Amino acid sequence: MYVNDIAMSYKAAGPNYSGIATVWIKDDTGADVANATVYGDWSGSVSESTSGITGADGKVTFESSKVRNGGTFTFT
Repeated sequence: MYVNDIAMSYKAAGPNYSGIATVWIKDDTGADVANATVYGDWSGSVSESTSGITGADGKVTFESSKVRNGGTFTFT
């Protein structure tokens, strides 16, 4: 299993921003992996850990805590 991609974006709600990270997991044959537990850490404007389980498409989406006026969101 490996991380095929981490797609980053952000969400704005008034003066508040949060980071969005969608992680895509594949197996050694290139097939999407469902029900895989993914652990990650946010850094930059927020500092927190998270986890989630991939769907049938091999993807799981994480949203960071909100911060006022934005900043840098990094997901590893």
